Amino acid sequence: MDEIITDADTDTAHDVILRWATTAAMGLVPVAFLIGGLAPMAAREHPGTVAVVTAGWWASWTVTPLLVVAYHLLGRHLRTAPVAPWAGWAATVPPVVTILLGLGL
Repeated sequence: MDEIITDADTDTAHDVILRWATTAAMGLVPVAFLIGGLAPMAAREHPGTVAVVTAGWWASWTVTPLLVVAYHLLGRHLRTAPVAPWAGWAATVPPVVTILLGLGL
């Protein structure tokens, strides 16, 4: 059986930063949803940027929550713990890209 890791075993500075980053990513999802929803108004002027913002918009409210849950669940088991930081850092990308590109429109 796979050994369960407690918070006392993995409470490093990197884990704390990553925990805050995934929490911030979930907090940015509503902002990304709003900005991504307004992006199609600029489709005539910047079609390529709007296509990337739309993809980030979809990913921010579909993929980001799944990656945050995966980060928290994968980090608990010894065998899957090395994969957890990748899921955590990947969760921050879609909302940030959507917000930054959307504000640039």
